[in-house]
Amino acid sequence: ERIKYSLNSSRFLFHVFDLAGNHNLQSLWRHFYTQMRVDFVCYVVDSSDEASMKREFKSLHTMVNENELASATFVVVINQKSSTDSMSAAHIKKMLQLDAIPYKQVDVCRVNAKSGGNLGVLLQGICLAAQNSR
Repeated sequence: ERIKYSLNSSRFLFHVFDLAGNHNLQSLWRHFYTQMRVDFVCYVVDSSDEASMKREFKSLHTMVNENELASATFVVVINQKSSTDSMSAAHIKKMLQLDAIPYKQVDVCRVNAKSGGNLGVLLQGICLAAQNSR
């Protein structure tokens, strides 16, 4: 999918690939990112599924350490389906041990994919990072 986005006087064109989050299919992810240059990885986690965080930790840390993604900026996107059963961003950062990734900054952004809440904030952050890396 292609997404056009403008920020201030700059225009951005994103080519977005939504790779299935099913852990049985994650071995196929590599076939996508080894065939192209990847600037950003948005790794989505469910803010209400604490039981899956061990699997998410392993998958995220595997991707962060891939040679093909060495120059990519990573953003952990916390999908918040409701406010009643959501873990805090600080708790998710701790469970995913984001501070243990010494050579790469991993940002965190909370969104609501169903309502679209904060998706603009996420896109603005990606655009600003792209401008700063030029």
